[in-house]
Amino acid sequence: LLHILLMITLVDWRTFVMFAITGTGLAWIIYMLLEGRAFPAMSFDTGWTLVVGLFFTLLIGFLFARKKQQSYEAWLGQHRYLAKQHKQTAARFHKAYQFQYDVAHGISKDGVDVVDKLQKIEKLIADHGTEKHPEIKKAHEQLGMVKAHLRDVLYKHREHLRLSVDKCSIKEFMKTLEDAAHKAGLDTQQLFFVKKTKATEVVCDVGKIAQAFVHMLQESQAKNLTQSPIYVHCCDALLGYPLTKFDDQVKKVKALQIVITTDTTIDDKVSRYQGDIEVGSHIPATKLNIPSVERDRIVGAHYGVFDSGLPVGINKQLFVIPCNVRDIRSKAMDVDEAPNAHYVNHPKAAEVEQKFYEKAAAKAPHILREQLEKAVDLIRRYHAHQRRKSGEPFYLHPIEVATILLDVTQEQDVIIAALCHDIVEDAAMDFSQLRMLFGQNMVDLVAGVSKMDKGTRKKKMSSSENIQQLINQKNERVLYIKMADRVHNMRTIAAHDPAKRKKIAEETLQCFVVLAKRLRLVEMAQELEELALAVLNK
Repeated sequence: LLHILLMITLVDWRTFVMFAITGTGLAWIIYMLLEGRAFPAMSFDTGWTLVVGLFFTLLIGFLFARKKQQSYEAWLGQHRYLAKQHKQTAARFHKAYQFQYDVAHGISKDGVDVVDKLQKIEKLIADHGTEKHPEIKKAHEQLGMVKAHLRDVLYKHREHLRLSVDKCSIKEFMKTLEDAAHKAGLDTQQLFFVKKTKATEVVCDVGKIAQAFVHMLQESQAKNLTQSPIYVHCCDALLGYPLTKFDDQVKKVKALQIVITTDTTIDDKVSRYQGDIEVGSHIPATKLNIPSVERDRIVGAHYGVFDSGLPVGINKQLFVIPCNVRDIRSKAMDVDEAPNAHYVNHPKAAEVEQKFYEKAAAKAPHILREQLEKAVDLIRRYHAHQRRKSGEPFYLHPIEVATILLDVTQEQDVIIAALCHDIVEDAAMDFSQLRMLFGQNMVDLVAGVSKMDKGTRKKKMSSSENIQQLINQKNERVLYIKMADRVHNMRTIAAHDPAKRKKIAEETLQCFVVLAKRLRLVEMAQELEELALAVLNK
């Protein structure tokens, strides 16, 4: 029996069964050769004792083998998790090695102006010193724009984290967290999930959130010296984000609060938090800080908040993320930059561009064509991989908007702002970079038109907040761009589904027609009204 138990301990159950059957068969053959009979003579009691002994030996053996198999599976799961982490880390190191290359490409086209302006500022200060104050003041303003742009460039390449956002049910979300903990080799037998949220689904980067959850759970289990069960409570919460476009207004977003604690129950009251919109440094001081830094980056990228659960001695951690990260984080934050991309010419592209240039030359000859081509080239590259619902290249839309706008105004900043009105909202462009290229006045117009709130981290505004922005907008030039934008959207509305067409038409009739009349844009108001009624009367 000792030999059998030793073999069971050393080998897996399949090998044990094979050896047991082979050994039994050989023993029976040898016995027949030596004794001349198939079975030995024995009493009933002796036979029964052998059968019972063999049964319990096999039972104990299978228990040993199963335990070993489970240990092996746990080790294999942890090995796969670590392999995946290693792959991700290797990819990040590779990205770090590409840092200089990326920065060089980031300034290769548009950033040439940045370098030129720096050189001019240096020369200006060297030539004039501190005596000619207006010139020095202007130089300082330009230097401030350069610093803001370089800060955004550094954020993109060092701090920014792109997300793979997807939708899943709360049940799937919790299961993903549990599976991630199991694959990481953590003890999940004493881990219990408690669903208290009324939300049915969550829209986020589930893989990265699971990664942050594992880091937090590892810390909680390390603090759990009494080996008490750990409970993961999924609760409702609210996140608030201040909007710079509105005085004292906070954008409220439904959120999901994940609490990791040894407490079986927590307060059911819906907690309120201020969302994380500031860009902080995520450089680990030591290797031991890497998991916590990675956790902060992930939660921060979701515009969420993290709390370690003070006071000291209480084993409690929590993080809060929006139920739908797209309520606050624009898709533009997660698109690949395309500063050097070139879109394959569309059959309609040359015609649309030529029509715009000809109309600009006739209506606004004072605007240098070089400036217009600069803006068109910019949107062609940054909107390179985007298409409208109709299948046309996206960059043709702002060109059409600028063409319509030439009938209303011929101001250079307004026309260029119309060309670039979607580039911050829908592409990997920042206000600071746009400011470097075209100046503050043009950027103010784009910011007024955009559904994005200013800042290094873009904050998306809802449709109702965008309408409120229009109602409160006192700059008529901003409203001109919005009106031209709506005219072109209504002209091409057929590409949308019926429900979306009806919603856009109702909004146009109730808001944009009224605004057009207020701005004394009679022809625009009439066209918008006719297009909206045509949709609603179908």
